[in-house]
Amino acid sequence: MRPFLFLVIFFSMIATAAGHVTVIEDEKNELITYRMTVSTASEPDPAFRYRLLKHEDVRKDGNAAPFYYRAQMDLDQTAKSVREKYGEEYDTWYGHEVPLADLPKDKVRKALEPYHGSIMTSLREATSRRYCDWGWELEHFMGVETIAFLLPEIQRARDLSRMLALQTRFALAEGRYEDAIEFIQMNYQLGQDVVTEPLLVSGLVGIAITGITNAGILELMAEPDAPNLYWALAELPDPMIHLRPAVRFELGIGPRVFPILQDAESKNLTTDQWAVKIGETFATLFGEVNALAHGETDRVGIDEGPLKHFSPQVIGRLQGLGLSMLTYTTAKKALIECGMTPDQVEAMPVGQVIAIQASRAYQHTAQEYEKNWYMPFDAARQRQSLIQKELQKEGYLGPKPFKEIIPVATMLLPAIQACRTAQERIRRDVAAMRVLEALRMHASSTGKLPTSLADVTMVPVPLNPATNKAFDYKLDGETGVMDLPSSEGFPGFHRRFEITLRK
Repeated sequence: MRPFLFLVIFFSMIATAAGHVTVIEDEKNELITYRMTVSTASEPDPAFRYRLLKHEDVRKDGNAAPFYYRAQMDLDQTAKSVREKYGEEYDTWYGHEVPLADLPKDKVRKALEPYHGSIMTSLREATSRRYCDWGWELEHFMGVETIAFLLPEIQRARDLSRMLALQTRFALAEGRYEDAIEFIQMNYQLGQDVVTEPLLVSGLVGIAITGITNAGILELMAEPDAPNLYWALAELPDPMIHLRPAVRFELGIGPRVFPILQDAESKNLTTDQWAVKIGETFATLFGEVNALAHGETDRVGIDEGPLKHFSPQVIGRLQGLGLSMLTYTTAKKALIECGMTPDQVEAMPVGQVIAIQASRAYQHTAQEYEKNWYMPFDAARQRQSLIQKELQKEGYLGPKPFKEIIPVATMLLPAIQACRTAQERIRRDVAAMRVLEALRMHASSTGKLPTSLADVTMVPVPLNPATNKAFDYKLDGETGVMDLPSSEGFPGFHRRFEITLRK
C-alpha cells in the first residue's frame, strides 16, 4: 500500500442511512474520490463555539510529555490484549474500511473500554498542557547517535492517534458530535506535540496523525445536521505541521554526524590526527564500522576475506588513506580556485585540505536545499526538479569548486524535499476542508451549491496552497465536484470530492 493511504482504505459504493462518506479508490489512475452527502450548515453562534485545538486561555500550566509517557506505559499491553480478542478486525474500525453505519458498536464499545482508565485520563491531561518538552536535548547529540537515536515514544503516538480516531468514529456513530469534536481536538494536539522536537521523523509522524484526524472531520461533515467547522478550521496553524525547524536541524546534520566538517579551517591537528579523522569519516559515511561495532558483520559484507581480521579502526584508517589519495588533488584545486594561494594549500596537512573542501561543499549544497523552504511550494518544487537534474548530470550543485569529494550532503539531504511535499499536502487537505464548509454555509443561505467558488461570498474561500490559485471546483448537476490533482506536486495523491446536499 502506498504511504498514507490508510486514510482511504474503504471502497464501498453503498450509501448508508445516516452519515454518508463513500471512499472510492481507482488505483489505475491514482484517484481517490470522496462521495459525501452533507447537510447545509450556517456559521455557529458564537463563531468559535467549536475549536479544534484548545484555546490558550483554557490550557493548564506544565509539560505534556510526562502525561504522554504515562499513557504509553499501559498502551502496549492494552493494545495487545484488544488485538488478541478482536484480531485484525480491530484495525479496520478506525479508518474507512468499515463505514460508520456498519461499525459494530457493541464490539467497539467493549474494545475501547480498556483505554478509558489511565490511558485516556493521561491523554486528556497531556493535550490540555501549554507545552510539550520531550527532554531529548538534541543540541548535545554528536556523531552517529544523531541519526541512530531511537524514538519509541513518537512511534507509539501513532497508536494513540488510531485509538483516538476510533473514539471519534464511535462517537459519530452514536450521534455524539460534541464528544467526537473533543477527540478530534485531542488528536490534533497530539500531532502538534510530537513535532516540538526538531526532527523530521517526528514531523512525519505528526503529519500522519493530522491526516488520520482529518478523516474524522470529513466524516463529521457528512453527518446529519453536523455543525459548520469553517472558523474552527480557519483557526488552525498554517501549516498544521511546521517542518521548517526540523529542516534547519536536518540541514546541520552533516557537521553533527561528521565532526571533520566542523571548524575545518581553524582546527590545529597533526597530519596523523587529520588522517584518523578522515578515516573515521569515510567509515561512518558508508556505515561499515558502525555495523561492525554492533556485530552486524553479515550486513556489511566484509566478514570474509583479508579484512575480517582487522579492527574497525584499522579498516577506517585504510579507507581514509584510499579516500585521501582519490580526493586530495581535487580538493587542492578547488581551494585554489576559491582564493587560497598554492603555498597556503601546500602548507596544510592533506586531511585538512580535504576537510575544508568537504565542509565548504556541504554548506553550499545544504543552503541550496534550504532556499526551497523560503519559496512558495509551486516555485520550490520546480526548482527542486532542476536541482535533481543537476545532481544526476553533474553529481554536485553549483560551480566545480563546490563539488562534493565526500558525498555527505547528497546522501543525507534529498529526502528534505519529500518532507516539504508532505507538509504542503496536509495544508492542501485542511484548506480543502474549509472550502467544503464554505460550500455548506453558502447552501444554508441559498438552498443550493454554488456554480463556482466565486459565488461564495459569506466567508473567504481559501486558495489552494499548492498553486496559490482557486481550487478546481465545478457544479455537475446537483453535485459539487472539487479536484485536488496529483499534478500539483503530490504524486499518487489525486483526490476528488463529490458533494451533494441531503434532501
